[in-house]
Amino acid sequence: MGRVEVSCTGVDHALRVATGDYHASGRNNLTYETLAHMGLGHCEAAIDLVEEMFSAPSWFTVHILEIDPVWDPLREHPRFQALLEEYASDVKH
Repeated sequence: MGRVEVSCTGVDHALRVATGDYHASGRNNLTYETLAHMGLGHCEAAIDLVEEMFSAPSWFTVHILEIDPVWDPLREHPRFQALLEEYASDVKH
């Protein structure tokens, strides 16, 4: 197992120990998991989780993704840009 795989396993284990089944315990933990994948360079996995966060009502909005620099590593990715466009059109101004 390589260093990245060990890191992923560690992140997954830490989230489960800290919060139980993190998917069942709330959107904040999905955010932490997303940030961990971004830090490891797993853009596809991170974008999958962003998409999952948008699938249900929560505090997580397209506006956060547009202005918060923490999301910069994904900003140029075509799937990320498509998600921004898709969910921005859902927002009523």
